[in-house]
Amino acid sequence: MPNNPRDKTIIITSDEPWNEIWMPQLHYAWQLSRRFRVIFLGPPRPWSFSSLFSFRQNKRTINDSLVVVDYINNLPLSAGKLALYIDDKINEFFLRKMIPGDVNPSSLWMWRFDSRRSMHMFRNKNKARQIYHVIDPVFRTGIDAELTANAELVIVTSPRLVDQYNGVHHNVLQIGQGVDLGFYTKGLPVDASILKKSEGSIILLGTLTDDIDYRFLKRISEKFSDRNLVLIGPDRVTVPARREQLDDLLLKENVYFLGPMPPQAFRKHLENCAVGIIAYDNQWKEANKLRSPLKAIAYLAADKCIISNIECEIPGMIDKGIYVTEDHEHYLMLMEKCFSGKLEFDQAAKNSFFRSIDYDTLLEQIFKNLGEKLPSPNW
Repeated sequence: MPNNPRDKTIIITSDEPWNEIWMPQLHYAWQLSRRFRVIFLGPPRPWSFSSLFSFRQNKRTINDSLVVVDYINNLPLSAGKLALYIDDKINEFFLRKMIPGDVNPSSLWMWRFDSRRSMHMFRNKNKARQIYHVIDPVFRTGIDAELTANAELVIVTSPRLVDQYNGVHHNVLQIGQGVDLGFYTKGLPVDASILKKSEGSIILLGTLTDDIDYRFLKRISEKFSDRNLVLIGPDRVTVPARREQLDDLLLKENVYFLGPMPPQAFRKHLENCAVGIIAYDNQWKEANKLRSPLKAIAYLAADKCIISNIECEIPGMIDKGIYVTEDHEHYLMLMEKCFSGKLEFDQAAKNSFFRSIDYDTLLEQIFKNLGEKLPSPNW
């Protein structure tokens, strides 16, 4: 270790860009920057012919110890393994200029979330300690196998992934998705006219994708026509049939699409609503087994009951705030019970769960596994 552990530089590779929708990669970067120098290497901009000749880094300073850099992709990922190697080495060259002092395992850590690129950067274990953090079901896709083999520690968020990685790596740590309560308690101003739309509402939080059951959402809006159905998140629907279903849903007078917003903004809507829902299409059963619990965590942070048709990986809150059923009639009945105040919300169970997934707690587990002591935050 260096004399001062705070001299460590941690490079986080992420397939999610730095934006207002904070995914786990961004939270880890932020939390680690309270203790170390952090370089957040986000995904590249869309490739174009001009990318062949562009070596300019898009760099942003988030705080005194956190810098965000976009991956430079001179060659498209589709060009194959040699293109990935060349791009990785180009990026390593520029990143090396940002790291003070000698590069060695005591001063540089690679914390890899991106399972598609960056494999060849500081890959030598004599240069950097290697952590591979799996938050999506990417087993044996992309460069997952190579990143797993090279990692000192493999972290998986879903308990359903543990057996898969235990079969190919000797050091697998399962820790759940984290929570930073500061993001739910420090609110941003919200326009009163917009906030009124979520008063006593039904909220569906998260990315609008092709696997959400928009026809069932329409039925919900019709069944509870005296309440607004509010959708919060980015629109990433691509399948034409799903687009038609979503457009049809948005024609309902009591349905509002508010778009994406950071937790500091959507928390006020969550506090304002009557219930938070999760409604995936049940034809995607296998994919639904690996959904992230982030939506459920956000609802729970606002002390709202959740009606869901998938497991949320929070067993301690089942029937204590999270109610799960795949049956549509039972789902609607649970919503009615919630509106009449007949569903339990166990505040003590929620508080205990949130203490267990606080980022300080999660980082302490990770650092203990690595034989390191987690420094206290600078701020």
